[in-house]
Amino acid sequence: MIRYSSKMAEEIVENMRGGKGKIGMTPLFETKIPHLRLLSKITLEPGSSIGSHQHHDEAEVYFVLEGEAAVLDNGEEYILKPGDAHLCSSGGEHALLNKSASLTRILAIIPTLAE
Repeated sequence: MIRYSSKMAEEIVENMRGGKGKIGMTPLFETKIPHLRLLSKITLEPGSSIGSHQHHDEAEVYFVLEGEAAVLDNGEEYILKPGDAHLCSSGGEHALLNKSASLTRILAIIPTLAE
């Protein structure tokens, strides 16, 4: 299956999970994919964030495509650049912030862990 970027619709979400500002969520596919709850490109404007949250019975991966992302991983902050990745395992807590002056784009993947 091929899906061209021109056919992908971005949804603007404000204050996601208690974060600040606006983020863009662009699902890569409209079709449900087995064992995958989320596969989206996320765009964070400067100063915007996804608030701290936990995952239960699932994990989440962030892969930085463009810009710089500050990730809070179980209370510790890390700066990620293009090509860097973050894994929040089931039971873990994380947040995502764009502290830079330019857009940050990441790929977010949430596989389900339940059989």
